[in-house]
Amino acid sequence: MRIDPLRPDSAYTEELRQTQYHDTPADRFDRRRSALSPSLPPAAPAAAPVSLTAARWDRMRRALGCR
Repeated sequence: MRIDPLRPDSAYTEELRQTQYHDTPADRFDRRRSALSPSLPPAAPAAAPVSLTAARWDRMRRALGCR
């Protein structure tokens, strides 16, 4: 899905705020939406495929604060 963060339509802007920055007040969203980019690919390709096996399950380091 591609977005147009600088589209002038106020209904579109509010929908974008609700889906991306719902916890940001509407009056502060204009600065935040300029950080959104329509030209990035949907997902960056992985350098190598990750194979999942029962032996390797839960062997990745977890981020701090996640359990």
